[in-house]
Amino acid sequence: METFTDENIKGKVLDHLGLVSSVVEEIGLIDKVDKLLPLERNKGVNVTMGQRVSAMILNGLGFIDDRLYLFEKFLENKPVDRLFGEGVKAEHFNDDALGRCLDSIAEYGVTKFFTEISFEIGVEQNLIGPTIRGDTTTLLVYGEYQEDSISDEEEPRPKHGHSKAKRPDLKQMILHLATTGSSGFPIWME
Repeated sequence: METFTDENIKGKVLDHLGLVSSVVEEIGLIDKVDKLLPLERNKGVNVTMGQRVSAMILNGLGFIDDRLYLFEKFLENKPVDRLFGEGVKAEHFNDDALGRCLDSIAEYGVTKFFTEISFEIGVEQNLIGPTIRGDTTTLLVYGEYQEDSISDEEEPRPKHGHSKAKRPDLKQMILHLATTGSSGFPIWME
């Protein structure tokens, strides 16, 4: 009979992430992302783009505001194999893998990516209503940003302007969001 010691008993923290992960699985988010951003599993690739997006959602809903290089540390005490699949490890979600995922989304088009996935989920889950409500919010940015340094119209451009947060001293970006149905399901954002 085996004796229980600190060496052979290890705990993992699941918190609310199991619930979020089960919703991600139920709506098929990982497969939807992988369909838009296919990734061939070649040497050095351990997780799909869908798994990476799922991990970033869990991190964001984990009330963590850490940099990408600290992401592995966020996952090290979580049951990663239960959240993302058998054989998946925390170190597979390094800053290079997540950065390549974010680059792929940017290349695909952030608005297009969000809208295609959310519309498909909205139709499947019967969340699309007869009307759409649009709203905006501002995201304040700190630091030095050159207003004219970005030439592509699709890229965000921090600028001074009317600040809803009453901070005209800071540059900002505006987030447009459209929702539909009685649940206020987000269907489009830019």
